[in-house]
Amino acid sequence: IGDIHGHADALQALLSDLGYREHLGAWRHPGRQALFVGDFIDRGPKQVETVEIVRAMVDAGSAQAVMGNHELNAIAWFLPDPNNPGDYLRPHHSPKYGEKNYLQHKAFLDAVGGTPRHGEIIDWFLTLPLWLDLPGLRVVHACWHPGYMNFLARYLSADRRLTRELILPASREPKDEREKDTPEPSIFKAVEALLKGIEVPLPSPHRFKDKDGHERHRVRVRWWDSEAVTYRQAAMLTDQERAGLPDQPIPEPVRLGHDGGKPLFVGHYWLTGKPGLLSDRQGRLPRLQHRQGRQAGGLPLGRRAHTKCFEVPMGRTVSHSLPLRTSLDSPLRIAEVRPPDLTPSRFSESGLSFCVFSEGSEPFPARGAAVAGSPPGF
Repeated sequence: IGDIHGHADALQALLSDLGYREHLGAWRHPGRQALFVGDFIDRGPKQVETVEIVRAMVDAGSAQAVMGNHELNAIAWFLPDPNNPGDYLRPHHSPKYGEKNYLQHKAFLDAVGGTPRHGEIIDWFLTLPLWLDLPGLRVVHACWHPGYMNFLARYLSADRRLTRELILPASREPKDEREKDTPEPSIFKAVEALLKGIEVPLPSPHRFKDKDGHERHRVRVRWWDSEAVTYRQAAMLTDQERAGLPDQPIPEPVRLGHDGGKPLFVGHYWLTGKPGLLSDRQGRLPRLQHRQGRQAGGLPLGRRAHTKCFEVPMGRTVSHSLPLRTSLDSPLRIAEVRPPDLTPSRFSESGLSFCVFSEGSEPFPARGAAVAGSPPGF
């Protein structure tokens, strides 16, 4: 389940459609465990409620979760900077970053700032691992970087967690930005890559504005795509923006690719267009890329009054908003629908449900009943 960003209503609707039910204080499923890819806070209207849902599921064993960059930012915003008395590891008062940092974090601060709950939630964020390497799959918020993971392993606590002491070097940007692009590893570079992805400086004079209107001269790249070797191919921008970039090679160290050893699930990235695999190497890296509204990472948000169908390859697990595996003899078509039997208030922040179609048949009943009551083989 991808980046939730304070949209608790959307999360509850999704869990319900996937067959989870509230029991003994947590959402549970008799045969499944949810995997959350981080970014639980900021942006949305129900910050604390979202954290409570995820935390209760993790505590109950009905979910696992990894840290996202917004959790890291929240920890750094909360912890004082020992080298700058009166300020914090994520600067509050910096002329360059202070206002931007505050606005990105405002929804969460409005909910918990100045209350004991703030510190309690920060303590829980510190229990989140940076990545999961499970027997059948891998999970990381933004980038699976084996080199940086091996480097970090000696510093992390049990279960690949950051300690309070590590937050200082993990949040301390180098004074000279060019140090970000040197080959030597550092705690900052490693954590930055895993939780925010791989960025490279754009050749001068190229610039672009991000989704929040900030001008950027560094760009995230498609690190998983071993064939994306130029700025025009690798930059995570719109087709129109990429067309204006030079067709010259990106630095070789950022061309990571993916070993194809296990399916890998990531969140973080704002994607649009037709759903598909991020990489088809050995059929790995399955995830949903369709987006609705301004919400990252695959959690379905935004009201829908129409139906949109897309194909699910046979035997494929699709991520994150619909972790579904099919063993049927024909392809499935999945439709995003707003069922007519639910009131608008049920979809105050979101409301996408998924119904499953066998090829050439009628849809199953409302609200994703085929998912909620899925038989063995799904």
